[in-house]
Amino acid sequence: MLALILAAGYGTRMRPLTDRIPKSLIPVAGQPVIEYLLGPLEGLPEVSEVIVVANARFHDQFLAWQGGRPPGKTPIRILNDGSTTNENRRGAIGDVQFALEALGRERWQDLLVVAGDHIFEIDFDALLAAFRSNGATTIGAERETDPEELKRCGVMELDAGNRVVGFVEKPAVPRTQNLSPPIYLYHRRDLPRVEEYLAAGNNPDAPGHFLEWLHRRAPVHAHFLAGRRHDIGDLESYHRAEKKLGTARATSERLACSAGRDPPRQEPRPCSSDGRAGGKPMP
Repeated sequence: MLALILAAGYGTRMRPLTDRIPKSLIPVAGQPVIEYLLGPLEGLPEVSEVIVVANARFHDQFLAWQGGRPPGKTPIRILNDGSTTNENRRGAIGDVQFALEALGRERWQDLLVVAGDHIFEIDFDALLAAFRSNGATTIGAERETDPEELKRCGVMELDAGNRVVGFVEKPAVPRTQNLSPPIYLYHRRDLPRVEEYLAAGNNPDAPGHFLEWLHRRAPVHAHFLAGRRHDIGDLESYHRAEKKLGTARATSERLACSAGRDPPRQEPRPCSSDGRAGGKPMP
């Protein structure tokens, strides 16, 4: 299995933060967004390689980030999709096809695709188990009661076995509360469909458009995710994630220090001799 992180967007809703840094490398609670994705991906024994698709504008920053981090258990490959502006971007599905072409058909495997501007605090093992049980493309699902949030996302209709029987990207009137977050596990037999979809002139951008097309041609199943998801899509959601994860980081730091241990690896501040983090009093 391969993992693909889509990180070639231009983050127009997060300017000015993204004028000089891509969303995936923006720090949240002390570490870049992409590190929150790599942690669980590198922990999956099924994943043999992680591929990151970047754009030409920020490609060098991703290479510098890769060169500055300790080597992980899983190889990371950074691809440059050649786009230079938001106007000439390939789009999410265009970048999936770009990555498949860069790999070469002989290296195609089941493909776990995640958006590079999200943080998933979920059980990835459960998602893979559902994928194996289904024997077919399996996508993440959430229950969402806010109609306005549903209108901004992909919305699914499911049968009794959680097979997708209807899918609409950004529906004007959502028919269900089954939201599709940007995490998708494509079965290898469906990968040639990406080229077929694009060749027919379909929308290359939001992944939901491809799923809307795919579920009519091949089985697609949904797996309801347990845990939390943080969408770093705009400045408001960024600050919200920073607050939530920063609080969790501080709690982890306090617990580690009170137990006489240094905080986790991403925490740069050691504990002081009196059990405080970085010498600052615990609130």
